[in-house]
Amino acid sequence: SVREAVRVFEEVMRGGQLGGLGLEGEVRELVGRIGRMEERLGVLERRLTLGGGKHGLQELD
Repeated sequence: SVREAVRVFEEVMRGGQLGGLGLEGEVRELVGRIGRMEERLGVLERRLTLGGGKHGLQELD
């Protein structure tokens, strides 16, 4: 799951394993992007559920 992936990334960063490779910034950015995607999916889900399908989708644009 997405949350599991984020947890693994955070553990790896805490362990310093990526620091030496210079990937820490990239991983942080990726984790941030995943988090934002998760938020958007949550919003989309709510809109589809509350909007009864078509109406909810139109609001996304």
